[in-house]
Amino acid sequence: MARKIIALIGLLLLAGVGTMLVLTVQRAQKEQGMSEQVQSLSALTQHLGVSLAGGEEHTLIVVFNSTCEHCQWEISHLEENRAQLAKVRLMFLSWEPEMLARDYLAEHQLEDYYMAVDEDRLLTAFDGGYPQLYLYNGNELVESFTGEVKIELLLAAMGKS
Repeated sequence: MARKIIALIGLLLLAGVGTMLVLTVQRAQKEQGMSEQVQSLSALTQHLGVSLAGGEEHTLIVVFNSTCEHCQWEISHLEENRAQLAKVRLMFLSWEPEMLARDYLAEHQLEDYYMAVDEDRLLTAFDGGYPQLYLYNGNELVESFTGEVKIELLLAAMGKS
C-alpha cells in the first residue's frame, strides 16, 4: 500500500514537472513568434491585416488601454509633444472596443491615428504590459518600450535629439 502511494505521488510530481516544461516551451515559442512579427513593419502590418499609406521615415506604434494610468500619461505626453512628432507616422492600437478607444483618443486630438485591428491578430502580435511603443525607421524596428516613455527618449532613438 505504501509503495502504491509513493508511486502515485511520484507519478503526479512527474506529470506536474512535464506540464510546466511544456508550458514553458510554448511560452518561449509564442514570444519568439511575436518577436519576429514586430521586427519589421511590413511583417507586422501584414499580420495585423492593415496597410499603411505615405512614406514617413519613422513610424510609432502605441498599444494602449484607455483605463491604464500609464497609457493615459503616455497619450497626454504624445499629445503635448505632437509638434516634435509631426513627421512621424503614428498608429494607436487597443484591445478595447473600437468606440471606447476612439473616444478616448478624440479627447487628445489623436483619433485619426487609431487603427482598428482584429483582436485575435492583436493578441498574437503583442504581449505584456501597457503602454507598449514600437518605433520603426522605415521597415526596421529601432526600439521598443513598455511603460511611460518621455519624448526625449523617442527623439534620441530616432536620432533627432
